[in-house]
Parts: sequence; C-alpha cells; structure tokens
Amino acid sequence: MLLAIDIGNTNVVLACAEVGRNLFEDRPPIWRLETDADKNSADYAAAIRDLLGADRCAAVTGAIVASVVPALSTVICDAVASATGHVPLLVGDDGVDLGIDINIDEPEQAGADRLVNAVGAQAHHQLPAIVLDFGTATTFDVVDADGAYVGGAIAPGVNLSLQALHEAAAALPHVDIAKPQRVVGTNTVACMQSGVFWG
Repeated sequence: MLLAIDIGNTNVVLACAEVGRNLFEDRPPIWRLETDADKNSADYAAAIRDLLGADRCAAVTGAIVASVVPALSTVICDAVASATGHVPLLVGDDGVDLGIDINIDEPEQAGADRLVNAVGAQAHHQLPAIVLDFGTATTFDVVDADGAYVGGAIAPGVNLSLQALHEAAAALPHVDIAKPQRVVGTNTVACMQSGVFWG
C-alpha cells in the first residue's frame, strides 16, 4: 500500500491507496492534520499512527511526500519513516522523477503540489487540461497535450480572501464559507459569502 502525503500551508493531507487501483473509482480514505511547524517528527509520527492505525501502518510498502512547507519536509519524512518503517520519496529531491516535463522559465521554482497535480491530470484525464486546486492559495495549472506542466496562476484562496477582507475592512466581520441562498446578498454576511462562494 502506498502512503501519499501533501504538506500544505494549512493542512497535512494523508491518503493510502493500493498500488494499481483506480483512485477515482475506488477512493481511498483521506485524513487531515493541521499544519503546525512547532510539532516535531515524534509528534507527527504519533499522529500518523493514530490516524492510520497499526494495521495500515504495517501494510505501507512505500510512501511519497509533496511539500510546500520546507520547514516540515524533513520532519514529516522522518515521522513517516518512524510510523511505517519506510523512508518516503520527497517530490523535488534529486532522483525523484515524476515522469513529466516541466516547461517553465525556472523549473526548480515549481511547487511540488502543482507538479503532482499535473502528474494526476496526465494519468487520469484527457489532455490538455487545466487543474484547479483550492487550498490556502487557489492555483490554476496547465498541462499541455504532451503531458508537460507549462505554468499557471496563483491567487489567494477562499479562506485567505475572507481573512483579508475581515482584517483590512473595519466594518466587515469574520464569516465562515457557506453557500448563500441567493447570489445577491441582502446583508453584509450574505454579501461576503456570496462574493467568496460565487466569486
């Protein structure tokens, strides 16, 4: 079983999948941990053991980590090795070939999250493709007809946008993301939710 981990700015997302299974037909279980740079590898190893359980940890035959939080890359890799007995591959390390061309000005600047999204698009979708990822940032990535990552765009994510509105405008409250009943809001909260949800 493969353990795949995405270290994002807000969450660390873990998924286990049997090698060779179609992940879109047989969705694997997914777990989330809050990204916390103050935790050490022992803390994360304990959390991984708790989430996966002893049987799944023992069933892991390999692991891979994609990280956009450099301070946690080694911490999480060490935690995975401790919890499963397998040292994970780290996207971006020498020798980790994703099997795609990276056709941008400075390939070393491409985020690991964006590259693995491109790999997923190439493996599971008709090309060319645009991949949207709604995280701390909202990213739009383009995979050309040959399966190469050719660039994209980065915009503030939904939660970041709401937080910025609240912090920058004295009269705007903090609101949670929710689908408003109507596109045109008739109060401040509904207007903000409409702007974020429908915008």
